[in-house]
Amino acid sequence: PFAVPIYAIYTPRNAVSGGLDYSAEMKGFDLTLHLDANYADGFYANYTDPGFDTATGKVTAVQPKGDSSFIVNGRIALSNIQVGDNGQAVTVALWARNLLDEQHAFYRSYSTLSGGTGIFNEPRTYGVEFSVQM
Repeated sequence: PFAVPIYAIYTPRNAVSGGLDYSAEMKGFDLTLHLDANYADGFYANYTDPGFDTATGKVTAVQPKGDSSFIVNGRIALSNIQVGDNGQAVTVALWARNLLDEQHAFYRSYSTLSGGTGIFNEPRTYGVEFSVQM
């Protein structure tokens, strides 16, 4: 009998996340800044190699690993902007996900029958938020 290689799935060997938040009261509004970043090694999607010869103990098709990633997200907001005489406050914010527009295949799989497949991460997205507190 031969030892079959087994992989921990959906678990990067190394991962780290961090974030920064800053708030300041300005004249007539509040300023809030947020920035976060996430790094992860690639991970395996299947726990065994798709090709393993049980007679010889040799791997004939290796399990692919997803790419490592570094994703940065951010948000800047102006809030508590007083409008009207009834105490309404407005907030306007700009946000972005995947700010650096990193592209990577986070999921990769291989089958001896169907070949290789993969899923890529989301591209940079951004938007504007507007809210009124009454």
